[in-house]
Amino acid sequence: MVVVNINNWHWVERNCEKYAQDYFTEKFTNKVVSNDTHDFTIKSVSVSGDCDVTQRKGQVRCLYDMILNLDVNAAPKKEQEQEQESAPVTSGTLVIKEFIHDEKEYEYEFKNFGDEKLLIKNVLVPLLLQDLYKFQDDLINDHTQHVQE
Repeated sequence: MVVVNINNWHWVERNCEKYAQDYFTEKFTNKVVSNDTHDFTIKSVSVSGDCDVTQRKGQVRCLYDMILNLDVNAAPKKEQEQEQESAPVTSGTLVIKEFIHDEKEYEYEFKNFGDEKLLIKNVLVPLLLQDLYKFQDDLINDHTQHVQE
């Protein structure tokens, strides 16, 4: 039996979890962010949770509730390193909890950063937010045609 969805009246839903994983892997993996004293490199990204694009009565919406784990290295810049006698690279995980479609402020967890936690929070996080805020528009633009067919 063929169901006809005249004027896109009924719910149509598309699972976009793989898209989200690919999107954030492409955007963030090996991304380098710098300030005057440090270079921050995102080594890997993992995404878990739900991500869908839906359509009902001709209206396209996205719904997502995900957790993003970013493995980050924080290294002093070369000139800082010489002053501090080869300061070590700090590695840790930045967890963005509850990355949700209808929120603009997120909860963060900083694992194993030690003294570099404030640098990560004040330098890396604001720059990541610029890309995080683009996700919703990119998700809708890339999947609208699939839910309106």
